[in-house]
Amino acid sequence: MDNNRQSLSRQLSLVVPVWALLTLLALPGLTNAGTKAETNTRTLTIGSLSDTPDSEIALFLPLATYLAIGLTEFDIDKGKVRITRTHEQMADLMKQGKVDLFIDSSVSALKMQRLGAGEFFLRRWKKGIAEYQSVIFTVASSPLEQISDLAGQTIGFEEPFSSSGYLLPASEIRNHNLILTKDQIITDSSSVDSRFTGADENTLMWVLHGRLDAGAMAGHKLAKLAGPLISDIKIIHTSANIPYHVMLTRPDLPSPLQAAIKQRLMTMEMDIVGQRVLKGFERTSRFDEIPGEAITSLSTINFGSAK
Repeated sequence: MDNNRQSLSRQLSLVVPVWALLTLLALPGLTNAGTKAETNTRTLTIGSLSDTPDSEIALFLPLATYLAIGLTEFDIDKGKVRITRTHEQMADLMKQGKVDLFIDSSVSALKMQRLGAGEFFLRRWKKGIAEYQSVIFTVASSPLEQISDLAGQTIGFEEPFSSSGYLLPASEIRNHNLILTKDQIITDSSSVDSRFTGADENTLMWVLHGRLDAGAMAGHKLAKLAGPLISDIKIIHTSANIPYHVMLTRPDLPSPLQAAIKQRLMTMEMDIVGQRVLKGFERTSRFDEIPGEAITSLSTINFGSAK
């Protein structure tokens, strides 16, 4: 990686003309796209959060470019991806109009909404999954039976911006009048010490080997990772179902443009180009409206004063 790329590692963006998608997809019959003069045109920018911006841009860029192809009536002819490491950085970009759409987990998106950076727009069926639950678990032989038993214990989370592996289960703990602390600081009888493990696989192994009293992750992920060891695991708390991934729009995105974006996203599973883009976007099966009850479930999430 050259020096310029390294210097942009915290907030990396990339602009690619519309015709770049045609090269990516190698579809015949569309080779005349992208010939429009670039004067008085603008970009459509999708944002997300990641510690690995290069790979995230490669993942999101085909979708941004696909959308741009269908929005030429709004003088849009480029797709752009902007990645930051924190919600606060991304919120600033959306408030400044530098990011139009934000795609991430519903909990991460909720945090963005509460920062005043966007409004809920559509649900994304990432890997064909519409919604999920987070679980808090321990070993089968543990005396822990319910979430209140975590007081005075140590729990492992994946990483600070993981929804299923931190934000959602941490909210569940706070909503049960427990206090999350870090670095083995137990301040009173209602404190729960927390550690970041870096990966769900580590969380599971550390619980099984006694390095942690409990762990947290998405329920379907625990079942997959534990495999035949699932009988050695005991789930002591399960969250409500919430949308897996969603999309936000920036607050001042014009309504006609929002409507056009929504139409393009909700019908992309019906054409061959859209199907290929969806498959490459972590096997997304579709975009659809966010159910009202899902918004209600999200409204109970508690990020705490520190987050």
